[in-house]
Amino acid sequence: MPYVHDDDPEGVCGVCEHVAAGDESLVVARGATSLAFVPSRQPTYGTTLVVPTRHVLHPLDLSNEEADDLFLTLRAAVGATMTALDCESSHISQYVGALAEEPTAHLHWRLEPRYSGPPTTWTPLHRLEPTARDERRAIGERLRGGLPAADH
Repeated sequence: MPYVHDDDPEGVCGVCEHVAAGDESLVVARGATSLAFVPSRQPTYGTTLVVPTRHVLHPLDLSNEEADDLFLTLRAAVGATMTALDCESSHISQYVGALAEEPTAHLHWRLEPRYSGPPTTWTPLHRLEPTARDERRAIGERLRGGLPAADH
């Protein structure tokens, strides 16, 4: 399978574009320097990406404060996901760089809910159809409903 990486030669980062667009309807949780949002490709219903709001490629590029904030935002997103979707567990992954076959050129944690039932077949992200923006907004609203009242 050919490796696909979205590192745009023009220097455009899809995650940075999303952060700059400011579509709060897709944001699930927000920290001081990070946010969790509903991405355009949903390998599992309710998948979120948790990202630093500045362009960073590697965990070692984060300050200690940014790393702490990123983890706290991840924790909030996990809580919202578990509560709102009543899933049994979650899968959190972080791959860094081309050798790890990570197609997103921005540091992130991918949070995927896991449900009981027959296992799903893994599909590479570039083969998944994009999820409609209205559906993504509905997912974001549902997930925000799982946050403690003080967090939204």
